[in-house]
Amino acid sequence: MLRAHCPIRTVEEEQQEQFKDAKPCIVPDTTFARAVDQALRACFALLKFTDHIQIVYIRGSTGKVDVYFDKGQGSLKIHCRWLDFACMHHRSLCRPWSRTNLADITAPFFCCHVVEEVLVRSLASMFKAHPTSRLAEVIFMRQIDHRIQLKPYPGGILVSWEDNESESVRRLGPSGPDYHVVLHEDNCANSGTALLHDEAALPNDVVPCGCRRQFARQTHRMCLFTGLSHTSTYYAMISLYEDRAFYGVPSDRVSPESYEKVGSLSL
Repeated sequence: MLRAHCPIRTVEEEQQEQFKDAKPCIVPDTTFARAVDQALRACFALLKFTDHIQIVYIRGSTGKVDVYFDKGQGSLKIHCRWLDFACMHHRSLCRPWSRTNLADITAPFFCCHVVEEVLVRSLASMFKAHPTSRLAEVIFMRQIDHRIQLKPYPGGILVSWEDNESESVRRLGPSGPDYHVVLHEDNCANSGTALLHDEAALPNDVVPCGCRRQFARQTHRMCLFTGLSHTSTYYAMISLYEDRAFYGVPSDRVSPESYEKVGSLSL
């Protein structure tokens, strides 16, 4: 009755209003936060009906509101606690031996369950339903690369990585699926922003941006790029060699060692 005479909101409606107007925050520079953000954006890009959605992380209150879809602006506002490893594991760790500090860029990422949960809540906010994660997203998230390491060699860089697939699954096949490894120069226009792998890349050892690429089997997860300039800086992006597979978080930037430096060290 009171609603007809004055603007009265329920507790939930008031929390949503405050959340909608809360200040945005940037993605923390931690392995956990960057991986969650990368995988979530890739999920939305994979789903045709959400590939236009803009994700904004919000410093909301400690209330129950996790996500809010602003239809007018086409933006999905997500509470920044979803980027915080401790907040997402305050009740229990998804691995009993997991470290609580995953700030290191080469730390492992096992928390696809966080991405799946916030994805379901986000889709429910947008479409007022409670869908479950689709099989394609689950498979791609499980095989997202992490712990990408670049080791400089004279005139080259050794790239290695890990994924969350179990060794028992890898033994089922002769060598597992292929990974597509692209070594970008630091000034590449790609800028490490790609979310989904494009299988339509040129069928040679370079990609459309002109940078180098190789393929490696899942059982190997390692490849060596040679003939590189020691004055240039490179970073790696890796995905399954499947159309619209997810890219993991790009690696750190590394320069190859120079032959002159190696020669002087051996004297």
